[in-house]
Amino acid sequence: MEWMQRRKVAISLLLVAILISLNLSSLDGQIIKQEKELVEIENESGSMQQSDDTVRIDPLDNFKKYRGGYDITEKHYWSSTIFTGIYGYAIAVVWLLFGLGYGLCLVASTFCCKRKNRKLKKRSTCHNEHYYLWLILSAIFLTILAITATGLVLGGNAKFHSRADTVVDIIIDTADGASETIYTTTEAMKEMNNGLQGTDLGKEAADFLVPTSKTLNRQADDIHREARKNRRLIEKLLKIVYIVTTVVISLNLVAVIALSVFGILKFRRTLNLLITLCWVFTTLCWFLFGIYYFLDNFAGDTCTALENFQSDPYNSSLSSILPCDELVSAESVLYDVSEGVHRIVNEVNQRLSTDYGNLAQICNPFSGPPEYNYQPRNCSSTTIRVGDLPGDVDMH
Repeated sequence: MEWMQRRKVAISLLLVAILISLNLSSLDGQIIKQEKELVEIENESGSMQQSDDTVRIDPLDNFKKYRGGYDITEKHYWSSTIFTGIYGYAIAVVWLLFGLGYGLCLVASTFCCKRKNRKLKKRSTCHNEHYYLWLILSAIFLTILAITATGLVLGGNAKFHSRADTVVDIIIDTADGASETIYTTTEAMKEMNNGLQGTDLGKEAADFLVPTSKTLNRQADDIHREARKNRRLIEKLLKIVYIVTTVVISLNLVAVIALSVFGILKFRRTLNLLITLCWVFTTLCWFLFGIYYFLDNFAGDTCTALENFQSDPYNSSLSSILPCDELVSAESVLYDVSEGVHRIVNEVNQRLSTDYGNLAQICNPFSGPPEYNYQPRNCSSTTIRVGDLPGDVDMH
């Protein structure tokens, strides 16, 4: 009967040692795996980001260089990053000013034509034909620019959403993976605790495993809840940007098509109205082009921040959107679990030595203090590996 209890201890150790050790490396392994996907995305875009890519002109600081790095809580980071879309903003402003000037010219020409003397009717007719010709040429020029701006916005929209969705998945899945890892570990700890009940180590194991598993579950719940909340917020913002872009592009294309139709049919007033609408929508398209240029830079900065998150999650600026404090705290608890498993295996070996002499010793899969690293390959040939425990126990 006593040997059966020892066997339960050995099998329980088999379960928890393997699961916990794999889960400990999973916290880092998931980030490394996701980082490889991130690097592939960056290679495809042809714009590998460096650590100093955030050095940009800051309009809020007298146009000096911003050198504070990626920090989504810093207004100067946002101003310098938003300012990278100045090309689109500038074209939109210039286009709007030209539109206002063009509109004033149309109003002045229309007002002057109405005051022409009836004696100059024939000349006025020629002038009107000349005026209409310029109107058609303006409509054609506007159509070309509108289609160009629409194409740029469509391209920027597709590229941004592809990168943004992938980056969001990587960030949030990292947190989800960490919480799932912790849940798996606590399940193994519960099974180990159940397996040790009724043995000499039952009370000691319960005092360690039960409160530790509860702490880990709380940390996992916090990570999961925070990840879900931030994911919904990010997806909502991306959806708003997508809807606004789609509406502007659709209206712009409809106005361009209508402009061509009414231009052929010579509906002058309608043509003037459509030119005005196309001008406004084209201005919005150029502005959106600047916005997407800024968002593309922001996505690149986030990719770089993920590298920093891999090396030091606690000091990463991603802590504003990721539950990094919970991740670090959970990793600390998992460290305690490693130390606890290491200690329990040593105690089991001591009991085996006392009761059975040198008949068998279990290889401790964790190294000694202070690291407690998982090192199953360092087992000597005279010890029983944790993975071989069930078979060896049956042989004895």
